Amino acid sequence: MTMSKKDIKKKKLILYDDEVNHVDDVIFALIYVFGYLDMQAQQIALLVHVKGSFCLKEDTVDELNTYKQELDKFNLKTKIK
Repeated sequence: MTMSKKDIKKKKLILYDDEVNHVDDVIFALIYVFGYLDMQAQQIALLVHVKGSFCLKEDTVDELNTYKQELDKFNLKTKIK
């Protein structure tokens, strides 16, 4: 029996605001890891700062782990929920 895409449980990759990373470093990491345009990365960084967190991506745990590992290299505070 094979699993359909509907059967695979999706999780969220959450980026949290912290007191360590400068906004420019967060923007650079988002551009590098996700290939966002500068304006997209700026908007996300602002939302993270104002709201405290932001869902970067929704996918399978295996897929999200790849992104999380890349963001961890930039010392960004992330969690898969």
